[in-house]
Amino acid sequence: MDNLGDRIREIRERLGLNQSETAMRLGLGGPAAVSKYEKNQREPEIAVLIKLSVLGNVSLDWLLTGKETVQTFAQEVPIQNIPKEQIKQWIDEFWERASDKQKAWLETEFPRAFPEYKSWLEKKLRGDEQKVGGAQSKSA
Repeated sequence: MDNLGDRIREIRERLGLNQSETAMRLGLGGPAAVSKYEKNQREPEIAVLIKLSVLGNVSLDWLLTGKETVQTFAQEVPIQNIPKEQIKQWIDEFWERASDKQKAWLETEFPRAFPEYKSWLEKKLRGDEQKVGGAQSKSA
């Protein structure tokens, strides 16, 4: 998988979903958004990426970078049912390998999608927390 769009398409196809069904599960307006994601014409917001990660039972790291093996696919889990510490751990793991562009995107989109994490992310970015979400955090 060379890019994010390919990985999004892989998740959708492995689940046997069309673009309309995928859009519905992700809470998007319609299949055009999924099509644009798959063609790399538009980048999904962090909330959509997290939902895709859960829907496809893959890590955010693999979804964004392709550097991890796809895990076994499972049934969809509502994002509100994911423990906050698990989401923080996923962000920590992603941060360790993210490019400057990906980090800048995360700094902007994550607090918008999840305002309850805003202060946690600000501390992480300042390097105030040595251990965040159960994972060791290197300096941001």
